[in-house]
Amino acid sequence: MPSKASLRTHFQNLRNALSTETVTIKALAFREKLEHLDELKTAQRIGAYWALGKELNLAPSLEFLHQQGKEIFIPQLHPWRTTFWFAPWHPNITLRKNKFGIFEPESTLTKLLAPWELDLVFVPLVAVDQQRQRLGMGQGYYDRSFAFKKHERTPPLLIGCAYEFQQSKEDLCATEHDVKLDKIISV
Repeated sequence: MPSKASLRTHFQNLRNALSTETVTIKALAFREKLEHLDELKTAQRIGAYWALGKELNLAPSLEFLHQQGKEIFIPQLHPWRTTFWFAPWHPNITLRKNKFGIFEPESTLTKLLAPWELDLVFVPLVAVDQQRQRLGMGQGYYDRSFAFKKHERTPPLLIGCAYEFQQSKEDLCATEHDVKLDKIISV
């Protein structure tokens, strides 16, 4: 069985080979799928991410959700823990790069939400298996931030955002700290 590191490299290479045109087409296809997502009807506070490199780009989806009156929040590194807070996002917000080179909103601590305060979160991934086990970038931030979901069936709903080729037929070697996704949307 391949290691997590070799699986991560394999799927990152596939993702990095995508053309800019394909990334744009898939971003728009994902946005169209949201129009039919039942879980969005009752969700008000939505966590999402700002794509890094050729991750599935949610920018068109975030603008759509914002137009629908949803509150959008983007992960921001917690100042002294290895977890996330979620900072408000809107189309005109200023983003800055964190220590990992990932864009996050500039915000004050008073506006941040804890992960359990969200209704639904769109989660980036490198790959996902048939059991909805996610393979991320390897730092464990999402797993630590949503660790409470391993013991309780509680919000937020975690939705993995994937290109179709990121759905692995092989088991992704989940460990006890890995948090399972509730749903996958692929394009």
